[in-house]
Amino acid sequence: VAPLFIRHGHCVLIVTVISILGAWCIFHASSSERIACGASFHPSLNYNALKMIHGDDLEELCDEVKCPQLLMPTFPDPACVREGGVVIETLRKKSFGERCELVDFRHVTHGFANRGNLGNKRVRQAYQAGMWKVKEFFSKNL
Repeated sequence: VAPLFIRHGHCVLIVTVISILGAWCIFHASSSERIACGASFHPSLNYNALKMIHGDDLEELCDEVKCPQLLMPTFPDPACVREGGVVIETLRKKSFGERCELVDFRHVTHGFANRGNLGNKRVRQAYQAGMWKVKEFFSKNL
């Protein structure tokens, strides 16, 4: 799943999402004051799935987040995790909202970061860009 690193008394969620529930785990963990920031490749924060599988409400889950988030949706992730969707809009209303970011990787498919074919130039470029963005995001928020 996602390893945790300690830095300056905070847990920092360093994310290489290897499960489709990674964003759900990150958002729950980010409700703690001890998490400094979180990042999610192809976030699976679907209204219906969250309610059906976990009994969670998407808006309530977003309301509980207490630190900046980086979201990187892909094809065919739902509108709720894209620019203008409820997830990023809810996060941007928070005191740390200006530090929340979204990079849309709509040209690659869900799962590219953990199971994509890096022999494919488009996937490799998206993977490299995404990893660079995670590094940059954590550098700014730690």
